[in-house]
Amino acid sequence: ERKEKIEDIKRNVRDAILTITGAMSVLNPPVMLENPDNQFRVNYIQNESMVPDFDYPTEFYEHTEILWKDKGVQSCFERSNEYQLIDCAQ
Repeated sequence: ERKEKIEDIKRNVRDAILTITGAMSVLNPPVMLENPDNQFRVNYIQNESMVPDFDYPTEFYEHTEILWKDKGVQSCFERSNEYQLIDCAQ
């Protein structure tokens, strides 16, 4: 049961960061990253974490943590009433 919970949490983290970074460009007005150098992290999240049997490498968590600290990502999170985001995203 504990392992199941861990897998659920991992999936929730992935789903939340995918949803937030995906919404940034479709909101009106769009939300830009505070640090444009983080774009490669968004690309990684959007591309790599979508593969079947994604194994949640350390790199995924590093990118997610850095993106979460980006004020653009935080701004998009604050606008989550404009798109569908899972309740446990924060």
